[in-house]
Amino acid sequence: MRRIKVTEDEFYRLGIDVEFFVRKCVLLRGKPVTPYRFQIETWKYQDQDRIAVKARQIGFSWGMAWESLHYCLNNEDKLGLFISLTYPLSVELLKHVSDSYLSLPDYIDVYKMPEFLDEDYVGSFPKIK
Repeated sequence: MRRIKVTEDEFYRLGIDVEFFVRKCVLLRGKPVTPYRFQIETWKYQDQDRIAVKARQIGFSWGMAWESLHYCLNNEDKLGLFISLTYPLSVELLKHVSDSYLSLPDYIDVYKMPEFLDEDYVGSFPKIK
């Protein structure tokens, strides 16, 4: 069971900042993720429709998967849509989303101060299922 500790401010940022969410919560092959610069730049355009033509294996699918997971966890009233040229590519993207979700911490412990002292404990939030 994996737990992470965050302050109240960080807990708020998890819901609005894709990069912070990915760095703090997501694991890739059991290790923390460090997004590439182009992934971070792409996340700045969340409110726009985007079309990606993938030509190389540079991690664009993983970046889309992390952004999609963040979006779905924070917008339960909305629908995310993936359109892909082929069925296998769609399955690959959904597998990335699923793998990322499974890597999320089981609990997020929230504290008032970054020292994480018992008296500053606010509460623990389980993974959304």
